[in-house]
Amino acid sequence: MYLPVLPSGSRARRRSHSLLWIVFIAALIFGSSGSAHALPEPFEWASYRSPGFAVYVPSGMSIDGLGPMIESLYAEVSQFWLPSLVLCQQLSPDDQILVPCESAVATQAPILAAARRNPGSCVPAPSSVFLYPSIDALQWDLRDYSVGGRFCGSIAFDPEMMHTLSRVASHLPESGACSPDPLLSIYVCGFPDEGWKSILVHEFVHLLQITNLTDLDMLPLDARLLLEGMAAYTEYALGYGDDFDVHVTEPVAYWIQHGGRFDAVPEYLLYPAGALLAAELCAVIEPASFWALFSPIAYGCMLDLFDYDAADVAVHASVDGALVSDASDWQILAALDFSARLERTTGVCWDEWLGRLAADLREHSVSPAGMATFEWKRRNVALRFRLLAPVLSEATYDEFLAISERVAAGIAHVTDVDRAEALLALPAVQFSADVVDELAWRIPSLENEVRDVSGEAAVQSVSLLSSLRQRNPDDPAAYIAAFAEIVNRDLVWAGPTVP
Repeated sequence: MYLPVLPSGSRARRRSHSLLWIVFIAALIFGSSGSAHALPEPFEWASYRSPGFAVYVPSGMSIDGLGPMIESLYAEVSQFWLPSLVLCQQLSPDDQILVPCESAVATQAPILAAARRNPGSCVPAPSSVFLYPSIDALQWDLRDYSVGGRFCGSIAFDPEMMHTLSRVASHLPESGACSPDPLLSIYVCGFPDEGWKSILVHEFVHLLQITNLTDLDMLPLDARLLLEGMAAYTEYALGYGDDFDVHVTEPVAYWIQHGGRFDAVPEYLLYPAGALLAAELCAVIEPASFWALFSPIAYGCMLDLFDYDAADVAVHASVDGALVSDASDWQILAALDFSARLERTTGVCWDEWLGRLAADLREHSVSPAGMATFEWKRRNVALRFRLLAPVLSEATYDEFLAISERVAAGIAHVTDVDRAEALLALPAVQFSADVVDELAWRIPSLENEVRDVSGEAAVQSVSLLSSLRQRNPDDPAAYIAAFAEIVNRDLVWAGPTVP
């Protein structure tokens, strides 16, 4: 499983009214450019249409079986959470459904007509899926070194995302390409390895959340716990993640055993804690019924599972963009909070259930590998590596990746994390204007992460880097040393430490 490695502990931004969701994807060691210092290789998008998606891949990359694979992954995610909404056609890996953009218009009508008749089925419009050639190219375009993939919604209403989309679109050829969807886009490191499948599964959960009007704000905890937890759990539930215990249960158990509480989950454990909550809730209520607690569309399809009178439901759904009121089609639970919905539909008392879960975790055995995973996340090791990669020697870079593989495989020890820490503290060996340019490109990502980890006051030190560079344009060493000091000082989360 790629969860704990590259990068570890990325944020779900605190934008409660935005449809921008940043995924926690990790261990993208397969996406490495093979050099600690090389800028991303220039490339150009080749664009295709499948029945449900606009798909962008680096020009020259093979697309054999890619279309059915993407459609099948989306259908697999849909079938797991919302089986009654799955209307996507069954595809064989041999089906050649990716059509170059210039001849793609005619392929869209049948499946999109079905989606318009049934909101929530498949995707309501061709969302854009970008499969990047490397993690370096992805993070360079996103200008965010905390992620290995991203789902973006409402791009047209977010200036920051419009800038990102313009960088993504800069790889398009001058003619014959699909225009990226300005509303729903997915950016994934897709080559040269199949590790991208777990990322795409994660992102497709977010696509389902947004297209099925999923409201997680009623959760009596941080809503991001289930926003991201449902997506992270799906990776494991569908077999795209390995060793749930080491990567999810044990780090959360260690934190609980040292005073942690689910009503105050730190950012670095948001995804595993959320995945654990989703997994445990789906053990007492089937996934489709669970999702129906949050989604009017899902509830409308699952109404027969719940004992509600017509007076108990409100009506809320969108068909072809119009609000409709038809209790026989789309219905949601009455104005009840999450605890009441859960208890009324399952008999489970939320507070008692959460208390029992915490009690069980306090007794849960934590292996050395689980402790190593916890420390990897708490120390933000993988993010710090991505930020400092341009200044590391080739030998340091390769040794770090070897440690990352051990963490990903669930066989690491805290001594491995200590060694990774030592590697990041080694003096820089690359001093050049090009390296400074690479670090400067990382400043927005560094600033966001420092703000999250160490607070607004610590961001001032990041702001001073620009003036330091201006004062010493011919001395990159001072800038590089200051950058590295901030990374190693201000990006380590507070919390219990493993002895």
